Amino acid sequence: MTAVLAAAFAATMPRRIPGGDSGELAACACVWTVPHPPGYPLFTMLYGTWLWGLQSVMSLPDAPAVLMSSLSCALSIGAAHFLFDALAPALVDPWTGALLATAFALSPAVWEYGMQVEVFALHNFLLSMLVWFTMRCLRTPYRLRDVLSAAFVCGLAMSNQHTSIVFIVPVAASVVVYHSLWRRLPLIILCFVAGVAPYAFLPLSTPSARSWGRHDTLAGFLAHVLRSTYGSAKMVQDQNSTDIRKNLSETVPVFLDHLSDTRGMFLVAVLAAVGMVAVLSNRLPRDMRIASRVLLASLFVYLLCFLSLANIPLSSAPLNVGVIARFWQQADLLLFFFAAIGIRHAFTDRLQVPVAAAIVALLFASSVSDRYYSATEGIVDTFGRSILESLPASSIVFLGGDLNIAVLRYLQDCEHVRPDVAVVHLPFISQPWFRPDLMNTFVKFPPGRRYGADPSSEYPIGSLIDLNIERANGRLFLCGSFSKGDTSYKERFPTSLSFYHKARAALPALPAFDPAIHAPSTWEHVVYKDAFSARLGLFQYIIAEPGLLDDSALLKVARDVANEIAELRLTVGKGRVLSANILYNAGVVCARWAAEHRDDATANQQMIQFWQAYVQRDQDADRAIVDVVQSRTNPFSGQVIP
Repeated sequence: MTAVLAAAFAATMPRRIPGGDSGELAACACVWTVPHPPGYPLFTMLYGTWLWGLQSVMSLPDAPAVLMSSLSCALSIGAAHFLFDALAPALVDPWTGALLATAFALSPAVWEYGMQVEVFALHNFLLSMLVWFTMRCLRTPYRLRDVLSAAFVCGLAMSNQHTSIVFIVPVAASVVVYHSLWRRLPLIILCFVAGVAPYAFLPLSTPSARSWGRHDTLAGFLAHVLRSTYGSAKMVQDQNSTDIRKNLSETVPVFLDHLSDTRGMFLVAVLAAVGMVAVLSNRLPRDMRIASRVLLASLFVYLLCFLSLANIPLSSAPLNVGVIARFWQQADLLLFFFAAIGIRHAFTDRLQVPVAAAIVALLFASSVSDRYYSATEGIVDTFGRSILESLPASSIVFLGGDLNIAVLRYLQDCEHVRPDVAVVHLPFISQPWFRPDLMNTFVKFPPGRRYGADPSSEYPIGSLIDLNIERANGRLFLCGSFSKGDTSYKERFPTSLSFYHKARAALPALPAFDPAIHAPSTWEHVVYKDAFSARLGLFQYIIAEPGLLDDSALLKVARDVANEIAELRLTVGKGRVLSANILYNAGVVCARWAAEHRDDATANQQMIQFWQAYVQRDQDADRAIVDVVQSRTNPFSGQVIP
């Protein structure tokens, strides 16, 4: 089992930093700062120590993302081992247990997120250990050492991922009640408190402008740990998303899709149902039956709580389907546990191992190509490097957007890419806990207020530009999203041919978009969408420039951008409604370029495509353009387009 998983993970482990929280979490581990709420102290300390050991003690200079991903892979293999130990030989044949544990590690969500620099590999490791401890603690006679060790692991799990609590509560209550451990309860609680001791890292950490939150006060510490900004039992900060029925209507179909997405997961779900029936009957030995029922209760408590409280929008935001998929792993762990029991009760001894092997084969075949492609592609990393490497020396960048911030934090803090560039994270400086004095840069901030679009209590991006434009000697850049309603940067935006050339050169060169791999639920899809939006934004500025068609150099820039828009609007931009103004002017640019460069047949074809879309978009379309579309004639050259 270990050899198979090690080989699979080694071949498909991310070679560069992926999207999601990986960039931020890796950066925090590199420089020992505090991530977003609830802080993930165990992750930061463990991964930071691992990275330090490999880089300094063993002198391994490899990329930090690879080194930290290797720890995630080791933890995922460890999770499979604890699942195997919980199953065999008491519940299933050792070969069946080993195959089902391997299948768990190769299931879609675990294989994808269990190799990344995320909290979920450690989460799966600790929860699988708790599954094993549950089977040991609920047997008769029990060992107090097992109970105390389990309490300590429960604390560790809580210091890594808060969703552990819905697993811990049913198990802990059952163990205490089943064995009447009331007199031992203070000692059990003490072991649990020792497990959550990593949270001391938050107030003891060195204050840094890279850290989320204010941890040197009790109120700030509790606000961070309890996720008060979002709501302790919510995924996102949204006052209008507390309707449990609405949440269930979004999350339940997505979870069912997860179970039926591949033949392997569907078979696991069916066998898990068989195993649950066996557990609820009297087919298992008493101790095994009680422990399995407690785990079954934990599974349903988790699903009920998570599916009803996860207030993240799914139907309107496909990316969130990928975000929420990470949390299916906790349920998957127990589903594979019950699937193993289901195999034992649904098949004869001769068929149990072949069925388990078939599950492994189905899961492996359904994911291996995607995992290998993702491991070698590195789109998010390429995107981040293109931002930093396009900037002049000693630039200031005001940066917004989760993806932008995460990948640039990793590149600067871990790989030390472009340390001369001062990156100011707009979400940080919009928080009441932000301390400008901790910024180790020459960036200046308006006194007494924070960034935002409310003029009564906040300063706009324009004020930051005014304060820093001379200090940066003109090398000041805006990247990503700003506070809603803040348009103060527009009148300060430069317009010149050199600016357009620099902006065009800064657009990332990405591999060809593949809708089968870069699904809307992936961060790679976000990268392509952002790159497409950047081209649209640049094109809008270019077409607003007076004398566009008379300046051959500017026309060349406009033609290059229009050509990329023409290609991307049919792939990543499919379904996005482009304004009639963009469609009209893109057609004009292509028509004028084709007239001056008659050997460019593509420009004429794109002219027709843009103007056909323009005529369909605008009911009052220019009659001359309608005639061009009908006659398929370039109005500048008179050339008929076949």
